[in-house]
Parts: sequence; structure tokens; C-alpha cells
Amino acid sequence: MYGPRALLLSAGDVPWRAALGGCDAVHPAAANDELASRAEQADAAFVDGSPREALAVARRLRTLDPTLQAVIVAEAGKRTEMERALLFAPGLGELWVVEPEQVDDDLLRRAASITAQRRRFRGTEKAVARDLARVQPRRGERALVSDAFLAALLDVLPDPVVSLDDDGNVLSWNPAAEATIGHARADALGRPLVDLLRPEPREDFEALLEAARMGSARGEVTYRRRAGEPAVGEVAVVPVTASGHSVRALVLHDVTHLRETQAELETQAAELQSQAAELEMLNVDLAERSADLERALATRSRFYAAMSHELRTPINAVIGYTELILEGIFGPVDERQRDALQRSARAARHLLELVNDVLDLSKIEADRIEVQVEEVVPGDLLVELMDTVRPMAEENGVALETAIGGGSPCLPVVTDPRRVRQIVLNLLSNAIKFGDGKPVTVSCRGLGDGGVEIDVADQGRGIDPADQARIFEEFVQIDRESGTGTGLGLPISRRLAQLLGGSIRVASAPGQGSTFTVRLPAKAPAAASRPLEGGAP
Repeated sequence: MYGPRALLLSAGDVPWRAALGGCDAVHPAAANDELASRAEQADAAFVDGSPREALAVARRLRTLDPTLQAVIVAEAGKRTEMERALLFAPGLGELWVVEPEQVDDDLLRRAASITAQRRRFRGTEKAVARDLARVQPRRGERALVSDAFLAALLDVLPDPVVSLDDDGNVLSWNPAAEATIGHARADALGRPLVDLLRPEPREDFEALLEAARMGSARGEVTYRRRAGEPAVGEVAVVPVTASGHSVRALVLHDVTHLRETQAELETQAAELQSQAAELEMLNVDLAERSADLERALATRSRFYAAMSHELRTPINAVIGYTELILEGIFGPVDERQRDALQRSARAARHLLELVNDVLDLSKIEADRIEVQVEEVVPGDLLVELMDTVRPMAEENGVALETAIGGGSPCLPVVTDPRRVRQIVLNLLSNAIKFGDGKPVTVSCRGLGDGGVEIDVADQGRGIDPADQARIFEEFVQIDRESGTGTGLGLPISRRLAQLLGGSIRVASAPGQGSTFTVRLPAKAPAAASRPLEGGAP
């Protein structure tokens, strides 16, 4: 069996001639009769030369034998120029442009397959051409323009467009197919599309192509590019009949990146759903723990209140009877006994102070603190408090100083005088106890918004910056050696100040004393204008 024969059209000997096997070399300038005779005996024609020469020869071949598949061989540097020239040379039919390295027996066999198919329908084409020539004499000229337009359109389309013969072999392969699938046009033409795409599963893709014989068919295909990486494409296949030929046109829209993005989004959605479920469980657990904590705090507050109330009665009795004994109601008391009784009385008063502080704290936490607001003159209230703590100051050798008003007079404010006394009294007591016997100054100044600020300043050892936040925590005592406080005075004072719409801040440095500042608004908040239900436990 003889292999396909090639018609070689070249002005001189070429290095790739040997790759064609059996070939018939003819000079491009040969007479039309000779060229037509050789073309009928050949299965494919190979042409080289400059773009103008090669296209001129291809045009002659198209005129003499339109069924013969023409292949233009161009060096790599001229291939782009040749393909560009084809856009402006209509009427040449399907031309292949290859590089010398691509010329081999396989290329010749594929070109011969196309030629054979065209020759099978040659009689039909001639009959149709004669009919069209009779009916529309200028149809051929318009077809040349349409061919050029279609070729240019297919070249610029972003999606691969492929045409297939009855056997599923590639008849045309646009540049987008080269870029997307990876096979060059010369390598793809004449080969089965399923071999180029390697679809998975192959049977489903073949069934889609088969269905397209009867009408348009659509589907999605997983295929592999030439380098082997997997890809996904949406495929549309339609049957086309032209000049008696039945072909199928396939358009492939690559959606690999879209499917990858969708898969990532689905994964993220699943993760978010899982996290949402975990968060919901955590919220349920948190709600349960919060309820448990509220119950525990309520129980603690009730316990504090009950115990504080029950303890105050016996402590007051101890203090009362001790004072009666010291006054000699029950007989004379010697010095040793007096000293012991005084120590007992101080311990009992400290215990009562602790009980009262715990009671106040429990009432604040239980939102049961009583607040009664009225107009208060800050200067008068401070003078009263100075008289109250003066015996304690004299006992500790501390001089009390006042600076009320000055350049900013302290105007009356609407607040709870009882709670303000409690706050300032706590601050004065601390200043006397921890002031190292140095003077304590109380000052008051008015603010632009009608509120006031009250300063209680000592000249003691001061508070380290690291401890200034801790002193407002419950039961925290920074300097236990300097006094016998409960560690609740400052936390209670801050909470009471906040209840009145104000605040407490401290400014201190080691060795430079401390200044506590109470800020009160012109009018306490509405929530503090009435006593909360429950009263004292």
C-alpha cells in the first residue's frame, strides 16, 4: 500500500523535503495544466517562499483544485507575518501554516485525510456551485468577503471554537483553542477531538457529540490541557450543513477558575456554618453560665445582707457593754483592764465597720441602695465633715486644711448628701491613716457645667502607679502596716460616685503623697432621684 503523496512547490531544494517521504516537486511557476495534473494526483500540497509568493501559489492551487489541502511552511520568524497576511487574502479556503520542524509523515497523513474527504463531496460541491452561479451570479464574490470576515472573527473570539467532521476529527481550530487547550493548530487539525481533550468520562463527551448530530447539545466537560493539568469547560455543540457538508461546530467556555472559586466558597461556607454552630453552642453555654453566675451573685448578696444584718446586733452589744464598763457603770476598772477593754472596743468597732461596708457593697450589687437627692451646698458639707474627722486627725497628729471655692465657687448641686458624706469620709479617713502624720487638705472648686470637684490630698508616701488601679478592687490593701482598713472603702466610694453620675480618680507618685478627686454633676441622674425598692435588709 502506497502512503499519501505530497506536491512540493518550492523554487529550490529545502531541508524539510526529506520529511515528506514520497513527494512530487514542481516549480511554483509551472504552467496551469501541468500544475492541475500534478494536483489531482497528490494528496496534499506543501508551499514555501515569501508571504506574497506563497499566497499567490496557494490561490492558484485553490483555483485549479479546491479540494487539495494546502500547507504553507514558514520559518518561525515569518509565521506570524504569514498568518496576518491570510486575514487580508479571502478565497484561499482552509490553509495550514506550519514551521519546518512540524513537517512529518503524520502531518502529511492528516492533510491527506482532509483532501480525501473534500474529494468525496467534490461532485456535490460542483453541482451546488453551478446552481448558485445561475441563481446568484455575484454570490461567489460576497462569499470571499464573508470567509475573510469569519476567519478574522474566529481569530479574535476569546473562547475556543472548533469544527468537526462526521468522524469527530478536527477541521478548524482557532487561536483561542491553541491558547486554552494547548495544542497548536497544525497539531490539532485532522485529529480526533476526544484524543486532544482526553475528557473524563470519555463516554459522556462522546454521547454529547453524538447528540449534536440531531440538534444543538450542551454540557460540561472535565478535560486535560496538553500539559496534563485538569480543566473544566462548558460546551455547546451545534450541527451545521454547508454546501452539502455536515459538520459540527463546538464552542468551549473554560470555567476552571470559576469552578475552583465556587469550590473554595462552598468550603468556606461549610466552615462558616460549622463555626456558626460552634458559636451557637458557645452562646448557649455562655447564657447558662451567665444565669448560674447571676444566681450565685444573688445568693452571695443575700448571704452578705443577711449575715451583716445579723452580725451588727451582737457587735453593737459588745461595743455598748464595753463602753459602759469603761465608764465605770459596773465598778472601778484598773489600767490593765482599761487597756484591754479599749483594745476590745477598737476591734469591735473595726468589725462593725467591716460589716457595714459589706452590707453597703451587697446592697449596691443587689441594686437595693437607697438614694435620696436634694440640693446640697458642697462647702457646708465639707465643713461638717472636717468637724466629724477632727478627733481622728488629732489622735494621729494630722493637721486639717481647707480650700473651698477660691476662683471657682462651689455652687449648690442636686445629689444625695448622705452618699457624698460617705464618699468623702472614706477618703478623709484614708488620708489621715496613710498620710504619715502630715497635713491633709480638702478643697472644692466649681466646674463650667455646674458640677463640682472635691479634692482630698495627703502628703504621705504615695501610691505606686502599678497599684493605682488595684486600690479600687474589693478587699485590696496596698499597705497593711499603716492601718486596719477593710479594703472596701474605695470600691464602695467609686460605686457610689458612679451611682450619683460622678467619678473618682487618683493622682499619686511614691514619696509625693496622693490626691483623690471626686467629681459630681450639677444634678444626679434620674435613676438616682428615687430610693430603690427593698430598703435596708
